[in-house]
Amino acid sequence: FPFPLRVERQENSGQPAALNRAIRSARGKYCLFLDDDILADPRLVEAHLEAQEESGGVIGLGALRLRLQGVKGGLAAYFASWWEEHYQGLASGEVEPDFWAGFSGNFSAPTNSLREVGGFNEKLPREFDVELTYRLEKAGLRLAFLNEAAGEQVYTKGFREIVADFDRAGEAAVAMRREHPELLRHAPLGD
Repeated sequence: FPFPLRVERQENSGQPAALNRAIRSARGKYCLFLDDDILADPRLVEAHLEAQEESGGVIGLGALRLRLQGVKGGLAAYFASWWEEHYQGLASGEVEPDFWAGFSGNFSAPTNSLREVGGFNEKLPREFDVELTYRLEKAGLRLAFLNEAAGEQVYTKGFREIVADFDRAGEAAVAMRREHPELLRHAPLGD
């Protein structure tokens, strides 16, 4: 490899624990997180690095396209439509990025900042990336949407898996708001 490569192993303790192990083991100035179902565009790493170096450190939110595989109707199609609209809004500048968009599937931040805020919350069943983004933002890091740091998520979930994800997201939202009561003012409760 044209770069140093190390393999870290640990007993399965969940995704946030694995991500925290990576933060503890990191030797570089920045950490870049990609989910295992993300196909990186050729400029993804370069665009994250450019944004980090030009800004002196940001919460880098890379663009993610969704590729549906398997069942493409119903709830999966609705979710894909929402996903595309969300990222188009960020790309066009119509939507300002906030911590709710802090998905760790394509995400970068300064290693020292990640360590200073304590990394990912290992108690949350989901939304641990959104909660980390919230704490990084509170610590003074600015969010930056990085359209050039794009990837594509291969999405194979059907109705049952999507509903289970939403259930876990609801549980995580309650736990997150217990830990950070001030988040209630940021909740999209409707009119």
